[in-house]
Amino acid sequence: MKTSITYKRVLSLVAMLLLVALPAMAFAAPELTATADKTSVTAGDTVVVTVTLAGKKLSAAEGEFSYDPSLTEGDGGASDGRIALVSAEKDGASSLSARITFTAAGAGEAKVDFNITKALSYSGEDQGTAAASVTVSIAAAPAVAQAAAPDYATEGILAEGI
Repeated sequence: MKTSITYKRVLSLVAMLLLVALPAMAFAAPELTATADKTSVTAGDTVVVTVTLAGKKLSAAEGEFSYDPSLTEGDGGASDGRIALVSAEKDGASSLSARITFTAAGAGEAKVDFNITKALSYSGEDQGTAAASVTVSIAAAPAVAQAAAPDYATEGILAEGI
C-alpha cells in the first residue's frame, strides 16, 4: 500500500511537469542575430546592418534598436529606434529579416543593439524575446590636402590669347 501511494505521487508529479513543460517546448525562444556587411570602415562610409530573427512559424515581431548617433547616422528613417518584422507566408516563416543602412560619422567603436520585445507565431502565440548586437570599428577620415592658393602678387597671372 505504501508503494502504491509513492507510485501515485511520482506519477502525478511527472504528469504536472509534462503539462507545464509541453506548451513551452512547442515554440522554443527565437534567436536573434545582427551582422554588418563591413566591420571596419572609415568615417563617411556606409554600413548595412542585417538583423535576423529565427524561430518556428514566425508571423510578426517588434522591438527596438539603439546606436551611438555621434558615431553613426541612420539613413532612411533608421533613427526612430523601432523595428517591426512581418511575414506574409501562410503558416509563418522560419526567419524574419530587416536591413538598416548607417553612415559612419566619427572615429571609434559603433555598437548597434537590437532587442525584440515580442515575437508571435502564425497562430498568435507569444514566442518570447531576443537580443543581439553588432560592433563596427570606424577609423577617422583621412585629412584632405588642400592646394595652396596661388600668390598672384609674386607669380603674376598667365595671359593667353591676347
